[in-house]
Amino acid sequence: MKKRVIMTCMVVILILTMSSVTALAYSASKNSISESDNSSIVIKVSELNSIDEIKCLGKKMVGNYLRREAEIEGKISLDASRVKISEVNEWINNNYDYKQICSKLQEKYVFPDYVGGSGITITEYWLDDNGDEKIMLINQNQEILHVTDANNTTAVNYQIIFSPNNK
Repeated sequence: MKKRVIMTCMVVILILTMSSVTALAYSASKNSISESDNSSIVIKVSELNSIDEIKCLGKKMVGNYLRREAEIEGKISLDASRVKISEVNEWINNNYDYKQICSKLQEKYVFPDYVGGSGITITEYWLDDNGDEKIMLINQNQEILHVTDANNTTAVNYQIIFSPNNK
C-alpha cells in the first residue's frame, strides 16, 4: 500500500512538473525545433509537419508522439476519430480491468498520441487535437486519469477514473 501511495505521489509530481507533454519551447527565429533550442515560445504537436521535428520533440519530452508520426507518414488521416471520455467511462462501468481497457484503446485507436516517461511509462490518448484534454494511462500503477490542461497552462486538473484499488 505504501509503495502505491509513493508511486501515485510521483505521478502527480510528474504531471504537475511536465504540465503537458503537448507543448515545447522552440526557436521563433528558425521556426523549427532543434535539440539546443530553449526559448519560451510554445508550439503544439499538431503544428509540427515533419518526422524530424516530431521525433526531436519526442526526444525532448522523453517519449514518442505516435499518432502525429502516423498522420505525417499517411498511416492515418488527420481527421481519424479520437477517444471519448464516455467510451472509457462505459468500459470502467462495465467492470473491465486495466488490461481490457488498454486492449480496447489499442484496438480502436491504434496510435496513442504520446507514449513515454522516465521511470513511469505514460500512454496518452487525446480527446482533442491539442492534448488539452486526455486520457492518461499510468502503466506501472495500472491507473487511468482524465486530465484537463486548459490550453497547456500550469493549471492541470486530473481525476483518477480507474485504479485497481477502487475496483
